[in-house]
Amino acid sequence: MKLLHKRHPSYWVGLDIDLLSLRQARKIYDDVVLADARYLPFREGSSFDIVTCLELIEHIPKREGIVLLRNLSALASKKLVVSTPSYFFELPAPNNGAGYGHVSFYSPKELKELGFETHGLRVRAFAGKNSLIIGIVRAVLAPLTYFFPSMAACTIGVKQTERNRSAPGRP
Repeated sequence: MKLLHKRHPSYWVGLDIDLLSLRQARKIYDDVVLADARYLPFREGSSFDIVTCLELIEHIPKREGIVLLRNLSALASKKLVVSTPSYFFELPAPNNGAGYGHVSFYSPKELKELGFETHGLRVRAFAGKNSLIIGIVRAVLAPLTYFFPSMAACTIGVKQTERNRSAPGRP
């Protein structure tokens, strides 16, 4: 994120439910907001060019996650970018009471049905395993996950928002 912020200087706002995470985020973002993403604290009509939701939606119940994605899409004037594991795996809730562990799952197909273009990141088959040979296999297969997100450990979803699609000069 730091590198991206340096390459694209603009006003960046970070939001998190965890105070310790926000303290770290202050090093990257221009402004930070302590809030539960399910209850966005931005006024109606607020707008951000690009909204990211990274490794969050799997931590809230599915119905609430879909509502969150719609709300985030309404905030984005150009794009909404999400990342989430490509498969379900157990992750317990944190001990600090600030949220859930993994409680839902979004397949690349489901994200496509919600209007996202999907790509993969990292090779799922060898997650958690380490050796020189596995490292080489991961390096060779990793680029393929971009085109075949179902074999990836993580799905990246990019959605062009309605305001962006209807802008003058856009198809």
